[in-house]
Amino acid sequence: MNATVRYMHVFTPSLINELAIGFNRQWAVGSTVGYRSATRASIYALSVSGFTGLSNTTVTESAPSTYSLLDNLTKTFGRHTLKVGIELKEVHFNYNQADIHQLTYASVAGFQNNKLDSVNVVADVPVHGPHKLETFAYVQGTYKLRPNLTITYGFRYAFLNVLHEVQGRSRAWDDVTCGGNCPVGGQFTIPVYDDFEPRLSFGWEPAFLQGKATLRGGVGAYHGEAIFVI
Repeated sequence: MNATVRYMHVFTPSLINELAIGFNRQWAVGSTVGYRSATRASIYALSVSGFTGLSNTTVTESAPSTYSLLDNLTKTFGRHTLKVGIELKEVHFNYNQADIHQLTYASVAGFQNNKLDSVNVVADVPVHGPHKLETFAYVQGTYKLRPNLTITYGFRYAFLNVLHEVQGRSRAWDDVTCGGNCPVGGQFTIPVYDDFEPRLSFGWEPAFLQGKATLRGGVGAYHGEAIFVI
């Protein structure tokens, strides 16, 4: 699901402001019906080396959502265009984790003699809501150096912020700050304040190509987020 509303205001022919709010959500439910759950009323999946594994029944649900507020201001003067903007993005990682119950036999002989190699038991986690407010700001300039050569330069800052569980149910493991098993409701991600992202690019129409092609190139620094597990 996606929705956006934009409002553009023309102050002067050379000064324009664009304000936008947006929302998107990707809701999904996944499930498996395990043979052992259906026929043996067992919560355990079964893995025997050399044979196809038998899964157990699982159900997962996720509904990650993003709410955005953006504002861009564009000023044109002569051959130069300057654009500045800011974005506030509220991100909700709403999802649950299915339980893991599995019996593993390392060999057929071990299975025949009921000698388990390992037992994995992880309880399911109900739907929980890690949320965060991210902040982005940028400035970008475009300069037409020559009729056939345009230079674009810019700088962007990203603050991805820390996650918090919306109902305070988070519990982190941190050997440094709390000696291992931290209290419920504590911080479980680390803020990063130095995501600075310079950009530089060009567009060139060589005269010898007679306007039939444009060469473009650029470099920049970008930051993203790693996958996290709660």
